[in-house]
Amino acid sequence: MARSCERSTRARVGGSVEPQEPAQDGVYYGVESPSPSSLRSIQILVERGPEVQCATTQATTTSASDLPRWKCHRRSRISALCYSLLSAVWTLGVVVTPPTVLALLLHFSEQYVLVTICSVFVAFGAAEIVWSSHRLRSHLLQPFQEEQPTAVSLRRRDDLQQQEMPSQDETTDSDFAIARIVRRYRGGCSYVAAGVLAAVASSAIVLVVVAVGDSMIKERASAPSAWRVVLFTVGLGSFSAFFCAALTPTPSDAVVLLVFQIVFIVAGLNSFLANYEHLVDEPELLDPLYVLLVGFCAIIVWRIVSSERVLDTLCMAMLDTAGLVYLVAPLMAYVDILSDPHIHHHRFKIITFFVVVAAGDLGQRLYASLKVLCPSAMLSCRHSVSKQAHPSMEWEAVALSLALGAAAFAVITTAVVPDAKLSAVDAVIFAAVVCITQVCRLALDTFRAVASEARGHPVWVPRLLRGINSYLLAGIVFHPYVKSLNAGHEH
Repeated sequence: MARSCERSTRARVGGSVEPQEPAQDGVYYGVESPSPSSLRSIQILVERGPEVQCATTQATTTSASDLPRWKCHRRSRISALCYSLLSAVWTLGVVVTPPTVLALLLHFSEQYVLVTICSVFVAFGAAEIVWSSHRLRSHLLQPFQEEQPTAVSLRRRDDLQQQEMPSQDETTDSDFAIARIVRRYRGGCSYVAAGVLAAVASSAIVLVVVAVGDSMIKERASAPSAWRVVLFTVGLGSFSAFFCAALTPTPSDAVVLLVFQIVFIVAGLNSFLANYEHLVDEPELLDPLYVLLVGFCAIIVWRIVSSERVLDTLCMAMLDTAGLVYLVAPLMAYVDILSDPHIHHHRFKIITFFVVVAAGDLGQRLYASLKVLCPSAMLSCRHSVSKQAHPSMEWEAVALSLALGAAAFAVITTAVVPDAKLSAVDAVIFAAVVCITQVCRLALDTFRAVASEARGHPVWVPRLLRGINSYLLAGIVFHPYVKSLNAGHEH
């Protein structure tokens, strides 16, 4: 091996494999005459040894083989173009669908269907939050590696790890909560088992609701649509909740996801039944904040009971309560406001609100696409390396989102709905909504980046929160804004 590397090195540097004897006239025949610099290079390589020569030859071969090969075939261009078009259509559909669906529901006075739709969002969004929290806390609570571990310390640590019994929350990235029942999850059996479990549990819950429906809703025959909404919300919400809970990383996380869904369904149906023809008496109403507080207490108590480590309990409780505020609280506010029958009078302002939020989200997505297509042009306005590396410093995305939101507001005010009676106060509120949503989105992107890089690739993470992120954050301003509209209308 060393001789072959030496020969190849001499052939590459000097132009010949073996030195030839010169003829009588001092000229090398049949090979190229080596120069003094080439002979000096050969001498240096021979002195350093065959290993260096082999490494040099392998590095040269690797560098030559790693050169980029540009694909100029027509198929690759067509596939890239189709992928770009599909990505653009998907992005546009994600941005346009929520305001369009809301406008149709408000136009036909069927906005109470949002209770059922949001129950599915809570289940799949909570699954994403639970997986991100699991990977993040596993990354934060892992012990520091020793700088130079000795053989004795490694042996002792291995013995201690073998003696320790696995707790309830210890799992790997490839495990589901239902993996204890179904071990062959790689073939898709876990999803089938989760579907069967969700179907059985949701059917039992719907039967219980039907059995106690007479005491729950008064005059059920006079309000069949309200009764159907209750059954569909309970059935679909419980099915999606149990399905996602079976695919969480640990059984403890599955219970937390079920608490998320219970809190939303109880608060959402309570607001719906109170606003829809006053089917529930006033003393029987529950405050949504009270339901949210009960959910907080239930999650904290469950984490304390199910975990034996103090730091693990604190970390899980903090992340779970933050997820409850981030996901469930805005959807509860939307359902509480939009289930009111009197909201039909302010439908144009509400639709404008959601269109402006969608335009701001489109601006952020457009900035991300431009940053990929034209990186040199989009990075020319940055001043420091730390600003480039920090994702929360992308103020250009906020500016572009604000510009598109202002353009959408101007188009709606002047061309689409000139009779909407939108004032300068509404413009300021909408601008504040776009700024708040985009700044908070940048902070949440930082959290997701840390969680995604914390412990490899997740097993099952739905990308739902990325699509509804702006609408969740807009709920901070939406609830007081619509309450002020209702107060002005009543006055």
